[in-house]
Amino acid sequence: MPDLIDPNRFPHYWYIATVVGLLVRAGGPVEPTQWWLSDCADDGTPPTLSAQLRWEVTSAPDLYPHGLVVFWDREGGWERAAADAHGGHATPLPLRMPVWARPSDAASGCALLLCGVEPAPTTEVWNNALVPAAVDRWRPA
Repeated sequence: MPDLIDPNRFPHYWYIATVVGLLVRAGGPVEPTQWWLSDCADDGTPPTLSAQLRWEVTSAPDLYPHGLVVFWDREGGWERAAADAHGGHATPLPLRMPVWARPSDAASGCALLLCGVEPAPTTEVWNNALVPAAVDRWRPA
């Protein structure tokens, strides 16, 4: 878990931590190598809440020779990209799941991607209204 996370600054923490927690409990290669949260944008666009999960090694080295990166943000939802050799990544591609996909669906989608399998589309939404409501109230500092 990232150090010094302030859930008041990062209201999406509980959602992402639930997804990561499911991956950690599964153990082995599905546990992310790194994960972090952000409340800013690097490209000059307005700040937004986002997260990144990274794996350095996958079971699909032909698809992800330098690892896999999975992204979440409050507007775009879930995306994935192949990591590159320099700490960056290829252009993200959308995952066919809602912004607030059930954490179990997001975690299993990550696990499938790590094996080189495209997750099936899902429309199921997480039934915890507290975190999405906190994210909707969020304003950049």
